[in-house]
Formats: sequence, structure tokens, C-alpha cells
Amino acid sequence: MIDVLVLNYNDYVTTSQFVNRLKDYSCVSHILIVDNHSTDDSFEKLSELNSSKIIVVDSGRNCGYGAGNNFGIRYLYENFHSDFILLSNPDVVVLEEVLVRLENFLQENDVYSIVSPFMCDANGIRQSNTAFRIPTKWEYILSIDLFFRKFIHSFNYNRNEYDSEKKIKTVGAVSGSMFLMRTSDMLKYGMFDESIFLYCEEVVLAKKLAENGKKQALLLDFTYIHNHSVSISKTYRSLFSKQHLLNKSKLFVLNRYFGMKKYEYVFAYILTRLIFIELFFVAMYRKICKHK
Repeated sequence: MIDVLVLNYNDYVTTSQFVNRLKDYSCVSHILIVDNHSTDDSFEKLSELNSSKIIVVDSGRNCGYGAGNNFGIRYLYENFHSDFILLSNPDVVVLEEVLVRLENFLQENDVYSIVSPFMCDANGIRQSNTAFRIPTKWEYILSIDLFFRKFIHSFNYNRNEYDSEKKIKTVGAVSGSMFLMRTSDMLKYGMFDESIFLYCEEVVLAKKLAENGKKQALLLDFTYIHNHSVSISKTYRSLFSKQHLLNKSKLFVLNRYFGMKKYEYVFAYILTRLIFIELFFVAMYRKICKHK
């Protein structure tokens, strides 16, 4: 059986829709909604869903994506001894047969800690950022900037690497929008770094697991739909505010998990400033093109 963990912040409508889709799945034992201390009436609205299967709790304070999910993982393990936890964004649509396949995979493959189906957008188109390899330090530094990004290989796997007869691909990391985890491995080797408020969590988690010999898998013949960034976009409407959060997270990850030297940090910091100028000109160009 699978326990489901979904994090909510000021978006009880999307979260309620997600829970109502999964609540009758026979493979789901419990659904835990962690309200990340919303500033609207989310907790009160979501509390109406409380039942023997659905549990709604308040995290007590909003310390970000990682802290909220760590809270939920510990809650499920301490209260229900969960073997497998599906961590999911609320803006996800997934069929029961997919969840059953994910659970069977982890039961049959002890070396894997995390498994995910292929992510699709709202139109059913498979997304290249479903999974990626763990980047090197300089790849990650250069990925900050739009210009330098063109000269490095994408961390995402290319289409040819998915076009094989194999139905399972071992990957460096999967998208954090939805995946099934082996709870014992997550508690022992993983867990999210709570110093990161938002973004870059997958890279850190991948490095932690890989350093302990644990793997992540992508099931190529199963899919789910992710209505990308619905919740995030409602909270952070500005492209520049999202970029600021991403820059802050990347600098932290590079410093703590990639061991940057001082000159490398200075260079990376300059790139985090430069990208705002690039984004400004990109936005101006798009605005001009739109009015032509």
C-alpha cells in the first residue's frame, strides 16, 4: 500500500481536486495534506476533507518546500509506518494503475530509492525535464546564465536515450513534481535540505542518494500529467521573483554540495546578477514582437 503526501500553500482548490481524484484508489492507504502554514483559509477548507483516509495537518510555519515535505514524511512514518510514500504536487493527474506499477517496481528492486513515470504536460506531451543526470560543478555554475547555458550539455536526457526497447531507465534524478520513494531510504540517506526554500531540491536529493549507492528510476511506458507550476505561479507571479529564488538556491547548493572555491563563487554570483539583465531584454524583445 502507498501513502500519499501533498503539500499545500494558499491553493486549497487545486489540492482538494488532487485529493478527490486519489481518495478512492484502492492502492492508497492514507493521504496526508500538509498545509504549509497558508495565509488564506486553506487549512480550514482542507480540514473539511478529514476522514479515516485523509489527514490534514498544519506544518506550523512555512519554511519552504523541503521543510514541509520532511515534516510530512516523518509524520507518515511515525504514525503509519509507511513503506512507500508518493510525494506529489497538487497540480498532478495520475492513474491508479501507474501508482500500482511504481509500488511493484520498488518492491522488486531494493537498490532503487525513488521511481517515477514519465511526466507530460496538460496536452499529454512528454517533457524533457522529466529526469536528468547529476551535473558537474561547472555545468551547474554555467547553467545559471542564459548565454553560457547554450554552450553546455543539458542535464536532461535527450530523446534518443529514451527511444529504446527498455521500459526502465536508471537516471540521476527525477522531477520533484511527483515520485514514489522508499521511506526507509529517504529517512536514512535523503530528506530535503531545509535551508533551501524552493528549487534545486532534486539535485541535492540525487547527490545524497547516489553517494550512498542508491538509484532512481524512470518508467518509460507509464506517464502522469503535470499542470506545471500552477501552485508556484499563484504565489510568485513575477518571473523575476522566481529567478531570485532560483539564484539563491543554486548558490547555496553549489557552495554546500559542490564545494565551490572563492573565485568560483564570485563568478557564479556575477552570473546570478547578469541573468536579470538578460531576462529584461528577453522580456522587452517579446513585448515588441507581440505588438508588431
